[in-house]
Amino acid sequence: FVCLCKTKMTIRFRRPTGAHLDVKELEYISAIHQTDLTKVRMDGSIEDNDIRLFLMSRYGIEVTNKDVRKEIIRGLGGGNEEEDDKIDLMEVVAMLMIPTLVKASRKPKTLPKGLVKPRAGLLNYVISMILHDTTGSKAPKELTRDLIKKILISYGEIDLACENQIVEEMYEAASTPTGKLDAGAFAKALTSDVQLYNVMNETRVSTVFDDVYFTKQHKDDETWDEEEEGMSMDAALEMRKLGKELKSSQFTVSPIDRTAGTYRDKTIIVLLWTVFTLQYFAAYSSGVRYVEQDPCGDVPFAYNASWKQQSDAIKCVITAGVISWLKIFLIATLFGISFVGFGSIGNFRGCSKRWAILPLVGAFFSFLLNRITNTQVIRSAGELYLLSVALVLGILASVLHMFHFMEIVLSTDFIRSVPFLEFCTTTSCRLSETNVKQSAAFKMSEMTKNAIAIAESKEQDVVVGSYFGQGLLRFSKKGNYEEIGGFSWTWTRIFDRTLFTEDGIWLSARLLSSNAAQFLVSLFVVIAGIKLCITTNQEYGVDRAKAVTKDYTSLVFDTSVDRDLATRVVLETTVQFSTFLSDNPNYILTRSDQCSDDSLLRNMTWLGHLGCVWEGEFFRCDPDSSFDYLCSLEEAEAEDFDTMDTEELLINLAFLNASGLDVDAIINTTNTAIQEASDSSVNSLYPVKEYMIVIPFVIGTIVAFITAISLAVTYIPSATATTLKLRSGVIPTLEDPKFHQYREAADQVTILLGSLFWGCLIASVFIGGLAGCVIFLFLWQASIGIVQILVARLVGLLVVILLKVLLLQTCRTAFYTALYRKRPAEANLSSLALESANFALSVGFVFLRMIKLIVTAALYVGRIDSFFLAKGVGEIDFKNFNYKIDNYPYIFVKDILSQEAHRHPYIELLGCMYLLKLRYGEHFGNRAGSTWRLLFVYALMPWLHRYRIAARSIEHNDDDDNYHQHHADSSSRTLELQSTPKQQQDQEEEKTEETTDHRDEEQTKNGKKGGRPRVMMAVFKAWSASPLSPLLEKDSIAKPQPPSLHQDIMTDLQMRNDELEEENEYLRELLSKNGIEEHNNHIARLEFVQEV
Repeated sequence: FVCLCKTKMTIRFRRPTGAHLDVKELEYISAIHQTDLTKVRMDGSIEDNDIRLFLMSRYGIEVTNKDVRKEIIRGLGGGNEEEDDKIDLMEVVAMLMIPTLVKASRKPKTLPKGLVKPRAGLLNYVISMILHDTTGSKAPKELTRDLIKKILISYGEIDLACENQIVEEMYEAASTPTGKLDAGAFAKALTSDVQLYNVMNETRVSTVFDDVYFTKQHKDDETWDEEEEGMSMDAALEMRKLGKELKSSQFTVSPIDRTAGTYRDKTIIVLLWTVFTLQYFAAYSSGVRYVEQDPCGDVPFAYNASWKQQSDAIKCVITAGVISWLKIFLIATLFGISFVGFGSIGNFRGCSKRWAILPLVGAFFSFLLNRITNTQVIRSAGELYLLSVALVLGILASVLHMFHFMEIVLSTDFIRSVPFLEFCTTTSCRLSETNVKQSAAFKMSEMTKNAIAIAESKEQDVVVGSYFGQGLLRFSKKGNYEEIGGFSWTWTRIFDRTLFTEDGIWLSARLLSSNAAQFLVSLFVVIAGIKLCITTNQEYGVDRAKAVTKDYTSLVFDTSVDRDLATRVVLETTVQFSTFLSDNPNYILTRSDQCSDDSLLRNMTWLGHLGCVWEGEFFRCDPDSSFDYLCSLEEAEAEDFDTMDTEELLINLAFLNASGLDVDAIINTTNTAIQEASDSSVNSLYPVKEYMIVIPFVIGTIVAFITAISLAVTYIPSATATTLKLRSGVIPTLEDPKFHQYREAADQVTILLGSLFWGCLIASVFIGGLAGCVIFLFLWQASIGIVQILVARLVGLLVVILLKVLLLQTCRTAFYTALYRKRPAEANLSSLALESANFALSVGFVFLRMIKLIVTAALYVGRIDSFFLAKGVGEIDFKNFNYKIDNYPYIFVKDILSQEAHRHPYIELLGCMYLLKLRYGEHFGNRAGSTWRLLFVYALMPWLHRYRIAARSIEHNDDDDNYHQHHADSSSRTLELQSTPKQQQDQEEEKTEETTDHRDEEQTKNGKKGGRPRVMMAVFKAWSASPLSPLLEKDSIAKPQPPSLHQDIMTDLQMRNDELEEENEYLRELLSKNGIEEHNNHIARLEFVQEV
């Protein structure tokens, strides 16, 4: 009950919706795409090294950072310098938009069924937004280079507007016979350079690598439709001849790649790991520790000895433990490599007929090694059951290898003619990757719909009239939230496949193997519980069962009775007898005349003269001696027993034995009596009725099974919820300055499989055992009395608590409303009374809290997928040293991030774009098309402009100081026109004033009279490049502005225009005299800005 309720609370959560969710997910993919181990680039930029490492880890493709910069960043990212080493988040979105734009550029009727179709009229809607915000009218305009420059400047891309080459390329890309910048021209500009992307791949059952490199699955595809594909098969083959083969690729051992999931069939991996778990657990449960005999058998280990006395035994046990665990480690490693490794041979994509034998090798090892371990030694019934299940699963893995073999050697036509064979040869990996491709298409469609929903909700009663400004204004408002996650929500979406085709969740082989291990624990708990009940029924009351009980009791209590203990009892009895002689008056009267003074000597010096010698266990005196030994017992007192030393006590025993009493018989009788009493005490602990054991076992088994199965069925929902929390920003990623810690020690995820198995087993057994123990205490004859008293007292306490609750409810209703008091006087008096009473009752509450925490902690031993300790609790973070008491939840999140970094739908789509660019080079993607797509993102999602600014404001690793200055200046201007911080504004104005003073001095030196007038920089910058510049044009304003404000703005602009004319003339003269080349670009920019 606790497990299910707690799970519901932890995996159900609220997340933002709409465009806010899209932004959080874009931030997330940037965070997991980055590879910096020391920090998180919160601007969302992705560097060349990040892309290089992704290509190596995901596809095994080896490229250099230079190749990435030249091909991907410059060609697809639209970098304005050949050596740009990063792309910002807006450029990433522009790349992700390529499939959507290609589909949008086609007629909806030509798109095949099954594709996620974009919004009808998407391109027409966006170009209307761009024209409205740039020219003040939605009507198509004549396509000119000046219009392109004006659009670039309107969206803050001043540097691009000043590059005549890129402007010319953009003009050529958008040119159509109509000569207009309309939807058709816009579609051509956006997609003319990316026609090699095939939209049919979104629904084709294939991998991304197959889609790009046109493998056998595509060549044999009989469903090729020229109208749907947009070209004939022959044309497609000819076009793909333009591509280059892989420059360099590395062998990644893909059959066992559980990180990137590049194996062929996920089911084989899960089956092999499940068999491995069963095999090891069968050996472990039987006590086979791979140690033939106890190496410490010659060094006995006493359970009641001191540390010093046990030093030799402890050293031996430590040495044996080290050797034993090293053997287990090595044998488990070798078995895992031999069984899982060799059993996975052939389980990779692209296996040609030349290597068709490899799946047969994998099938052979999957069966052979499993069979060998089943016949090695004689097994118990439980072990045989587990190994039989392992054998069946191993055979199933061999069968899947055989299907792979048939897929290789048989023709595609024949396979498709047999539906069952086609189903069996369709691998889970290709299906899963197809789901991811469909999810990426669905997500991009939803992203455009969310952006359009914001654009269409344009408000007319605000001062901002452009779509860009309206979008920013609307996005800045608080969005809506939805509640998702949970047990039923997850499993419902698993069964209807929307969890994969829409959410794009990738269930990795490691996750499924770990979950299968938890289900195995559930099975084991049931089997073990049934066997315990049967064994109890068969052996209840048998002497062997009692002997076992005695053996376990002796580990805690010393129940053995030796002769020394019996002798000690007899010695005390001797003293008691001496007391009797002294206290009996009649006996003293009859014996006083017979006892002489010399017979009362009680020292060791005279014992030899009395005929007493040490023999065996005590002194023995000569019974034939004339000395009356009995007289010496008269002076012994019972109260002196504790003060007597051992020698004195043994003397008394010797005197008694010499007087004719058979001391040996007394000791033996005493020893027997004490041992019987001890055994009787131990046997009294044994339950007198069979149900006292059976019922706790049954209830414990049920509780343990419920615990184990609850952990098993909630693991996938929990992993899904954690993934969605990361994507939606509920768990911070890009905004978390410590997120880079998740990138460290990626190999820690290998601990999850074993930890989930043993954690689930220990948690379920502990919780079940605890429940069984509680029931046992209620039934056991030795504890039932104590439990009855305890229950009675608890009932009394509960009655008091119930009365207290009723009183509190009355007081709260009468005295309080929320955090305020309606009747302060009465509230203060009731608070004083309650605080005093709670001081006495809190001791019980504290103990109850301790019990709840212990039980919950035991349950969370198996919940490594969820945080038990609050953030910061149990953590030591000092400089570069970071230690967490409970590190498992972080490792669990790290495993999810590792899978997402390779298999997130956006990452998968980016990987497709990377591969297409690497293969086709200049034939896929260019700067002109990338810039047009960047403008598309600007217009449709203006809230992403902050990531464009952030990415471009970071200096590159370049030795050219002019490059840094040029790039920083353009970035700062763009930043200011969007949302300028006051401090940066002041710095820019100070810089402008210094520049103005310097130029005034130059004018004086050259004979110029007067200085250049002060410039109203803030007004000019907010007009010259801002996406909100159409607000200043009369036609683009939704409602007329106040005349005074409009007049002031126009006056400021006229002043700025006059200043620009004067500055332009000055720079021309300076250029003619000094020939300074860099001033030429500045003059061209000023002329163009003045024209705009």
